[in-house]
Amino acid sequence: MFISYAFNEGVFTMKLKESIKRFRVVNIIEDMKTLNSSNRDEKSILLSNLTFNSMFYIDIVAYYQPVTVSRISELIGVSKSAVTIKMAELEKKGYITKVLDKKDLRKKNIRLSEECEEILRSCDLKNNELYREITMKFSDFEIASFTEILNYLSGKRITEYDEK
Repeated sequence: MFISYAFNEGVFTMKLKESIKRFRVVNIIEDMKTLNSSNRDEKSILLSNLTFNSMFYIDIVAYYQPVTVSRISELIGVSKSAVTIKMAELEKKGYITKVLDKKDLRKKNIRLSEECEEILRSCDLKNNELYREITMKFSDFEIASFTEILNYLSGKRITEYDEK
């Protein structure tokens, strides 16, 4: 089911901008609510009361593998020392671990701890319900079009980082 607007480029562009902004904000809110919900098991307490900043770094570590302090610094435009401090904090809290790079023993890669990975997988279960609802409500063509748009948006903004 596509929503059609009378073609008026200015109005259409504003609706698109607002929809993208709303999607980003709602996504962040829902992720934070899931992580900080009172209905969590004992293991997920590890991720309770996470700040947005900490979750942001955890998401980067989860998505960009292998990843180092230098790579994170490049990705987000923050100094290596600031990333090092944040990684030390996350390691102390049990969110991440550092492992030697098998190809270059001088480098340490940052990974999520096994416990953190397990908890994030359980958080994804909540999203699985949303994915099921989407597949029930929209056609394969609409889902493919939406996926293509998301990939386009991501590719336009981060292709250079994926290639490194």
